[in-house]
Amino acid sequence: MPVFAYQARAPDGERVRGTIVAETARDALEEIERRGLRGYRLAKKALPIYFRFAPEELPRGDLILLTRHLEALSSAGVPIAHGLEALGREQRRERLGRIGRKLALAIARGKTLSQAMGGFPRVFRPYYVGAVEAGERSGRLPEVLRMLADYLEREDELFEETRTAARYPLFVLLYCSLAGIALFGFALPAVGSLYPMLGRPLPEFTAALLGAREFVLTFWPAFLWGAAIAAALIALAASAPRAGAFLGALLLKLPFFRRYLGRPETARLARLLALLAAAGIPLPEAIDLIGRSLQNPALRAETARIARGIRSGRRLSDLLLSSRLLPASLAEAAAAADVGERLAVGVGSLSKRLDEKIRHDFRRFGKTIGPVLVGLLAFAILGLYLSVILPMMELVGSIPALMGGLPSR
Repeated sequence: MPVFAYQARAPDGERVRGTIVAETARDALEEIERRGLRGYRLAKKALPIYFRFAPEELPRGDLILLTRHLEALSSAGVPIAHGLEALGREQRRERLGRIGRKLALAIARGKTLSQAMGGFPRVFRPYYVGAVEAGERSGRLPEVLRMLADYLEREDELFEETRTAARYPLFVLLYCSLAGIALFGFALPAVGSLYPMLGRPLPEFTAALLGAREFVLTFWPAFLWGAAIAAALIALAASAPRAGAFLGALLLKLPFFRRYLGRPETARLARLLALLAAAGIPLPEAIDLIGRSLQNPALRAETARIARGIRSGRRLSDLLLSSRLLPASLAEAAAAADVGERLAVGVGSLSKRLDEKIRHDFRRFGKTIGPVLVGLLAFAILGLYLSVILPMMELVGSIPALMGGLPSR
């Protein structure tokens, strides 16, 4: 949506400047007049190139900040449109300020907060909009916003912990990659050119590595094209509903992927179910919102099946128990509680246990993969020694003999 910069005078004669987010210049002029400003000048403001092409998204930290701000406004009884306008003017984060101004404009035009948020699907996921709408209907908007902020902070904390656990293995892997590039790109060719100049045969290990290097340099376009075609085929298959569901189910069933990809998604499902149940959203609608918020196509299809079953009169626990993709512990937590607060408490407790398992899994992965990568680094250093350093030492040792064989003047 375009941004218009304006200069005007307030009713007391003070000169003011600012920006307005509006679809057209006429809409911007109407907004200026609504604010009681006179003698204005209006110009369309050019956005930075980054914001012209970047998707309308917010970092998780900014979304948490916005949610806490909305919670404070609704708790204090301050009109949300005015509070969002102030956020848009004062916030140094450019993208967050833009979202705040757009929300304020939509609310000023008569939309509810949830309806305004629905216009930004990349910022506010379906579960977020659904929870806000439920809070508006029930009059519990401040409480629902607090629960949303708590949920986002919990996800952010878990993400930071898993990223920290993966930081050391990634660092070692990067170091190994740089060592390999230095070995194959610079050291080996230098050694390979010295031996023929001195009339000496290359050591077998060095010759083998040089042969591997030449093979890669010769056929790297084929490798690149093969990887691109494979990625395109996988993306094409994932876009088809049945193929995407098959690949998603495969990721949830294979041991390694089930632990490091499936379990976090299942824990997220449990957290969302606890959040939406506590917000008072009817169970079938909550399951639909969860399905639209998940990444795994198989889990999205599974939540659609569960929602259909609930609408037909079946119990949530029975549907979860019949699932081949979701853990039995989720069905047990649902069986021990009814819809509403008891379900939120039971499933919320399960999600906390799953979060602890996720933290444990990633910490153990870091401790396990660390020694493996160190061994890989040691192997790279050994290869460097055998293919470069040792041959160079042999060449240096043979220089006196070569010098002695030269004819004297």
